[in-house]
Amino acid sequence: MKIIKYVCLVITIVLNCYLIYHSTLPGEVSSSKSETVTDSVVHVIDKVNPSNDSIIKKYGKNTIHLFVRKIFGHFGAFMVCSFFALMTMIFFLKNNYLRFGLAFLNGVFLAVLTEFIQYNTIGRYGTIKDVCIDLAGYSSMMIIIGVIMIIIYLVRKGKRNDEKKYI
Repeated sequence: MKIIKYVCLVITIVLNCYLIYHSTLPGEVSSSKSETVTDSVVHVIDKVNPSNDSIIKKYGKNTIHLFVRKIFGHFGAFMVCSFFALMTMIFFLKNNYLRFGLAFLNGVFLAVLTEFIQYNTIGRYGTIKDVCIDLAGYSSMMIIIGVIMIIIYLVRKGKRNDEKKYI
């Protein structure tokens, strides 16, 4: 179990650094990377789409690009980051309030910092809306993990109560 907590810590640091690094990329470079991801997503969706219409024809390339960028680049990236940040806190700290509080502060700091960097990067812009999307992804994972922790607690508590009945 000790190795897992350090692996989570390293992954958290790497993900935070990656998000910060990615926010420093100029607009053209970032857009090109987003375009590659968008093309891949469109290709997959078009393959499983029962109708023969491409989603680009239906919604337009710019709309799809914006949607993919927000879902994968903001919401999804921060959701993954949240998982590892919270797991790191869970492995290193005992107090649940401290675990969730520090993990959430990491998310707020990271969301604000990356958007601030983008605001000051050529060809990019940082927005409050993107901070909110980042925090929505981050908070979603925290809620999922919190619910799982509550379920585990209740199951364990129920087992302990069942064992006491037979003593």
